[in-house]
Amino acid sequence: SNSNSNSNSNSNSNSNSTVSGETFLVEDAPGRTLIVDGCSGSSYMMSLSQRLLAAHGVTVHAIGEGGSHKADLMKKMGRFFTEAEMKEVEGMDITESLRLALQAVGRKNETMFFKTNTELAKWEPTWYRKATFFRNSGIKSALVFRRNILDWNVCRVRDCFDNGHRGYPVDDKGELNQACFDRRNDPNLTTYAFMRTDQLIPKMQQDEIDRNETLRKLSDRGLVTEVVYSEDLLSFERKSNSLDLSTKSWKTVLASWGINASSEIIQTVLSNEPLVGKLPDPGPHSEVIWNFGNVSHGLRDNGLAKYLRT
Repeated sequence: SNSNSNSNSNSNSNSNSTVSGETFLVEDAPGRTLIVDGCSGSSYMMSLSQRLLAAHGVTVHAIGEGGSHKADLMKKMGRFFTEAEMKEVEGMDITESLRLALQAVGRKNETMFFKTNTELAKWEPTWYRKATFFRNSGIKSALVFRRNILDWNVCRVRDCFDNGHRGYPVDDKGELNQACFDRRNDPNLTTYAFMRTDQLIPKMQQDEIDRNETLRKLSDRGLVTEVVYSEDLLSFERKSNSLDLSTKSWKTVLASWGINASSEIIQTVLSNEPLVGKLPDPGPHSEVIWNFGNVSHGLRDNGLAKYLRT
């Protein structure tokens, strides 16, 4: 239990819950956050997290990316803030806004749930202040990375998150394709990533360094102790269906949020998800990288071959 338990606390906190004969502890936490970057399955993981939390008796109020963006926070907090508080929040920075939001959600006996990204590990003052606030407020955090850094970079290029640094999206004729994120909603659209190999390789090498630093800094700030990988959390959706791996990984995430979770409950929730056991395993990178030959040679020559699927 948190030593700084206060009126923000969720009424489900500090309680023993028993489901199907299993007893688990839900620790005090006014808020819980998933620290994850885009192109890691984060949108789906956020919604699945809420179902898993609810199944363990934790009532959450999800504010999306409200941990990073004040506009999103205010939009999602309408039913909690009084009119006076809404006006007050307009003049606050994100940290002060979150403090007020935690109090408002606590009054409804719920816990705030939101996504933030790995910039939380930066030394830049705003992010450092926010990380300190998370720790001091008793917000519990889980850190998730996409294990395959090449997949992560390819996704960022295809979705236009990269601003052209690592590459750009093309269609099946090699022409510029500007569907970007909307490509996900068009099953008839083929989008490849044309990767700038000279930029991709040093950036992937830096990505490896950055991930280690992110874990170290967030650990130093008292927010997380380990990384969980999105491929493991979502492996239950694959035809090679590893429900046990996903269950173990979600149990780790829930433990980071102060919940001694039930494996049985996790498996039940995952087994009822619409895509359980239905997605094919990831195919070769030649199916998504337009200039795969160049990329393959570049990665092999620079100690990055482990990320390639051929």
